[in-house]
Amino acid sequence: MRKFNLAVVIPLSIMSCSAVASYSDSSLELGVSAGQFNLKDSTGSYSGPSVGFNFIRNFNDWFSFEGNYLSSFNMDNANYDIQASTFSLAPVFTYHINDTFSIYGKGGASSMRITSSERNGLDFSYNTIGWFYGFGLNTSINNRINVRLGYETVTGDTGIEILGVTADGFSIQSSHTKISVISLGATYRF
Repeated sequence: MRKFNLAVVIPLSIMSCSAVASYSDSSLELGVSAGQFNLKDSTGSYSGPSVGFNFIRNFNDWFSFEGNYLSSFNMDNANYDIQASTFSLAPVFTYHINDTFSIYGKGGASSMRITSSERNGLDFSYNTIGWFYGFGLNTSINNRINVRLGYETVTGDTGIEILGVTADGFSIQSSHTKISVISLGATYRF
């Protein structure tokens, strides 16, 4: 009986995989982007240029899965040199306006890494897991190349406790970090 089950399951599995693989909109995309990186936490707001890399696995014309890495260049401040990066994984839902333009929205989990080098010689870094959402506009140049204009926001708690001053005295607060990125990039479809 077990041999019969394997004899039926294996061919059916192979046929279903080939049916999924033959779907015309199923593809892989690799992309790069450049933009403006903004970081806001309990110590202040910082901004600087950024670069991003992403891979997109399209399952059909409206659903895909994306992995995205964004990194800031040195965000200079009078007291700090700050660098930040995020890596996110998310489902992406796309609505095609016409053959050239489409809009997308995505949301999922993201990891953040922030490092700071203070002018007085103190350095620190922290990692955290957070949530993110994003949306944007795709412009199809041809069947292989897309240009993307996008916005992403990542939020998370660092777990670092900061002494704050309130009207009632001092309080200890957890540092909340928000990263937002506006970027322009391109993807290549294989």
